[in-house]
Amino acid sequence: MSFWACGRRVCFRPQQVTAHAKPLNDAQMCGSFCFYRMSNRIPFQKPYTSAHDLVSLLQSRGLTVTDTAKAESYLEYIGYYRLSAYMYPLLQLPKNQHRYKPNTTSSQVMMLYRFDKKLRLLIFNEIEKIPAHEHHCCGRGNRMLPRAALL
Repeated sequence: MSFWACGRRVCFRPQQVTAHAKPLNDAQMCGSFCFYRMSNRIPFQKPYTSAHDLVSLLQSRGLTVTDTAKAESYLEYIGYYRLSAYMYPLLQLPKNQHRYKPNTTSSQVMMLYRFDKKLRLLIFNEIEKIPAHEHHCCGRGNRMLPRAALL
């Protein structure tokens, strides 16, 4: 096993696998991996903004917030940047001015978020069933459908 530093990277090369051992992964097959050092990363420039200040910012941009305590808890739990994707369709044109359409409420944003969350869960639940269905239909000895028909 050997380590060496080359600029910003720390590289690792495992020892040769003996003939009697079966390799479990690419690392054991004498591959090499490089890890970037964390000390050379770009510093984060944006200051921390509290949930209370974010609610005030959204209100100044035209979003109607009926329950500020609930809005603050959503921003702390879900996060501003995740919720901003659901706020984007509710912006006026031009969208780079960050002004919301008239009568836009925080409950509309949360309705979009909940709809997307439920839709994602339903889709992933159905996607999970595909390999099991494929194995059942086209498994060993049972050739009901050609494999290409499932793709």
